[in-house]
Amino acid sequence: MTAGRVAVAFTAGDTAATVATAIQTAINAASNLNVTAAAPAGAVVNLTNDTAGTTGNVTITETVANAGFVVAGMTGGTDGSDA
Repeated sequence: MTAGRVAVAFTAGDTAATVATAIQTAINAASNLNVTAAAPAGAVVNLTNDTAGTTGNVTITETVANAGFVVAGMTGGTDGSDA
């Protein structure tokens, strides 16, 4: 596995909600990520940047082959010096 990536274990029989919970657990267990994953709403995991500022407003990339897996980067942060 490439450095900086975390595997999320699941089986072919898992529901989307089960996979979303596994993703939430992996994100919240990551050290130094400064992002909190909320409890999934169905298959959706919302993320919150734990650090004020624009540093969390970055593109999220993924390599999941299933078209039903969709990501969106965080937006709306403001640099602390802008306040």
